[in-house]
Amino acid sequence: REHVMSSEWTSAGEEKKTELQCCGNQCPHLLVCGHRCWMTCHTGPCPDADECEKKTPVRCPCRRIKRDFPCRDVRRGEVSVSCSLECEEEKLRKQKEKDELARKQREEARLKNEREIEEFKRKIEGRKRRRKEKVVQEEARGFWQTYARIIKAGAGIVIVLFVLEIGRAV
Repeated sequence: REHVMSSEWTSAGEEKKTELQCCGNQCPHLLVCGHRCWMTCHTGPCPDADECEKKTPVRCPCRRIKRDFPCRDVRRGEVSVSCSLECEEEKLRKQKEKDELARKQREEARLKNEREIEEFKRKIEGRKRRRKEKVVQEEARGFWQTYARIIKAGAGIVIVLFVLEIGRAV
């Protein structure tokens, strides 16, 4: 209401004056519980939150089941929702999935480690083999194989000199 006639105000009783001071809409104030005051616009303090009738959702510990209860009962702690058999089964199923995933990850890590170890061993053994093969090849060479080039080169020089010497003599 925007305007109240003075004659209406002066002739009104206490209840009527309170009604004339209000706008007629719902009270905009919030109660301690967080809900809006359910009364129409009023003067003075809002009612106690322990009288709040708004529906408040309450969930079971695993948060699977949700039920609505009056706010006042929830604030007093008079209501609770417990897990059902389905909740327990769901918890067990999720735990099994979690355990299975962890087991798979451990197995994958173990296999990866084994592959890395085998690859490392192959690399190390390959290096050792090559070294051993070179040493064995060097040891297996005889005198002739080791000094054949030098002997051949020397023999070639001797032959050339011999041929040159024979050519001078003739």
